[in-house]
Amino acid sequence: YYAGGMIGGTAGSGSVTMNNCWFAGSVDCAQAASYYGGLIGHVRTTTTIKNCMNTGDITNTLASSAAGTGGFVGHVVSTVNIYNSLNTGNAKYKSGSAYYGLFVGKNEGAVNADSSYSSKHAGKSLEGNSSTGSDPDNYVNCTRYELSDIKGTDALINIPSLFADSSQDYWVCVEDGAPVLASFAKNLGITTIQAVDFSATSQEVEDLASLYDNGIKNAFV
Repeated sequence: YYAGGMIGGTAGSGSVTMNNCWFAGSVDCAQAASYYGGLIGHVRTTTTIKNCMNTGDITNTLASSAAGTGGFVGHVVSTVNIYNSLNTGNAKYKSGSAYYGLFVGKNEGAVNADSSYSSKHAGKSLEGNSSTGSDPDNYVNCTRYELSDIKGTDALINIPSLFADSSQDYWVCVEDGAPVLASFAKNLGITTIQAVDFSATSQEVEDLASLYDNGIKNAFV
């Protein structure tokens, strides 16, 4: 069984791309040998997730060692690419033993992740196959933060690559919350913070870090 907040599973000889998507519900299932993800349950063809976010909890109430639960994807047997995306939801199970990760539950294929982030949840790794609290080497500019560290303009300091290059048109800061996708913020009436034009050149990152180190956290608001 496969279940995802947006797609149950991807398969076939082609490829799938998800761009500018936000899942804010919950996935709560009770099947032992199953895979659940905030965006996709099961990946069997090359799949790209870009500028997407999950804020919902993904829960398996009857897990087994064959199950996988992930903030973005439950199970990978092909290739999945995750770029400039954010997960603040939790991946968990209520009983039994299973793979669970903040990005991917169980990886039996290839996962390439860049400039993507998650809030921390009980020391979970970004990928369920990894040892507790560690992340694979092929997760570039990807890490876990306390939610309080990516609220408001602190997001520009702690996860700057989320706003880099063309992605700065997708993401905006929120006064008392994690960054959100700009198109949804506008449609839902979410109040955003007008930050500096941040294209994340190396010099800008250094300058911003210097301001932060000297305690001037809000100098650029």
